[in-house]
Amino acid sequence: MSNAEATWFHIARAEDSPPRKNSILSETLLGNEHLKVIRFAFAAGQELSEHTATKAAMLEQISGECEWTMGGETRQALPGTSAYLPPNLPHSLRAKEDSVVLLLLLHGTEAG
Repeated sequence: MSNAEATWFHIARAEDSPPRKNSILSETLLGNEHLKVIRFAFAAGQELSEHTATKAAMLEQISGECEWTMGGETRQALPGTSAYLPPNLPHSLRAKEDSVVLLLLLHGTEAG
């Protein structure tokens, strides 16, 4: 595929493929030299504990409600909420209800 061709994928809503009880499901939707797109489906109450990433990233709340904590600041994330995370920023996520979150890892943005 040349760089001029589009790549299409579907980001399912939580009701399209609900997470299993007490689980977090992840699915890589796209992975190339520029970008990795991962869809997470969180069951209510599930969380990703605080961690960092060496690459910059973007988060998008697709459905449900989560609490995102980034750099010590916690915010409610509803559908349409987005955030940019620079490399090495401590962050965590807790699903308040069944939720779908999209993660975009931006290759070539590694911290030096």
